[in-house]
Amino acid sequence: MQLLLRSAFIFLAAISTTFAEVHYCAVCQQYAEHYIRLDVYTEQEEILVCPKCYVLPKCTSCGTPVTDTGTRLPDRRYLCARDKAIALSTQYDCENAFRETKRDVMAILAGSGSLPDKGIKIKMSNLNNLTSLILTGGKSETSPIGDGHSKGMIMGLTASRLVGNDDWEHSIYIMDHLSPARFTAVAAHEYAHAWINENVRKGRALNANSIEGFCEWIAYKVMKSRNETIEREIILANQYTRGQVYAFIRADNSYRSYDVVKWIKDGKDDWVDFDAPNRILTLDQGPSISVLSLITVKTPVPSTLTLRGISGTAKRRFALINDKTLQPNEKGTVRLADTNVVVQCLSISSNAVVIQVLGDDKPTVLYLSSNH
Repeated sequence: MQLLLRSAFIFLAAISTTFAEVHYCAVCQQYAEHYIRLDVYTEQEEILVCPKCYVLPKCTSCGTPVTDTGTRLPDRRYLCARDKAIALSTQYDCENAFRETKRDVMAILAGSGSLPDKGIKIKMSNLNNLTSLILTGGKSETSPIGDGHSKGMIMGLTASRLVGNDDWEHSIYIMDHLSPARFTAVAAHEYAHAWINENVRKGRALNANSIEGFCEWIAYKVMKSRNETIEREIILANQYTRGQVYAFIRADNSYRSYDVVKWIKDGKDDWVDFDAPNRILTLDQGPSISVLSLITVKTPVPSTLTLRGISGTAKRRFALINDKTLQPNEKGTVRLADTNVVVQCLSISSNAVVIQVLGDDKPTVLYLSSNH
């Protein structure tokens, strides 16, 4: 009997091992010979997707490939079924969400000057309208776009104007169809812009990166108070503040939030001797980005397009194809035997790259060799 039980356990263990090695595409739930690892914001780890699903349009909110259960918005953004279901799409819902966000930010900025309230108008905009406002500098509106807005972050912006001696009006534009958490992060960032426009003393010269870093720090604190881990990671992954968001977080940990807010407002404080932004907010590049280790390609180059290496971080990857290093959305000339082809890199995962060769009808998926 013991021998039979032992044999049964071995048999069951073998079955478990076999099933453990079988993977299915996280999107279509179908089996495939090859899978591509894909980073999405809704998961703590990479998901495995088949090549067919990998080339689908990606959800602009979470990065998941969008199937026919998702939707394409008029401004050509895509939403997966999950984000489509939770997206804030009406003016009413967005105004309610903004009121809650405003209370959270007011708690952070309390005691540091006037807190914009009644003079704020929330306006929902799609990507095309936001892009137009940024390109025109707000000239199509009655109030100009405030300084410090990143031209690369097109999910929200704030236009402020002084309508009396001390009365301000703020128009805050926020992209429609954002998830509740993403909307809150953007709303907190834009409210901080309105606060800066009302409170920073006249003549105070603030670097644009410091302004964006401060606004992102405010958003980060709101996300932290709400335990929104994914949105905090998104804020930290943003490169457009050039590390200033990390500097504000570090200053917040070393001093008090009130002191950091007072510094951004007045540029001075009685209890610590500093007279320049980098005395308290030394530029910090945050987590180090892997330096590309370019692989020397011997001549002649391969006669077929070959993915020779992937480097960088999960948020900023580079692919070495034959003799050319490309990043997502970059186009370049790649040597192919004794000739050249023009290749556009569409996306990069941890073990594959999707490219579009000039003249080909469909994208091509290149897999990283098992030797790497």
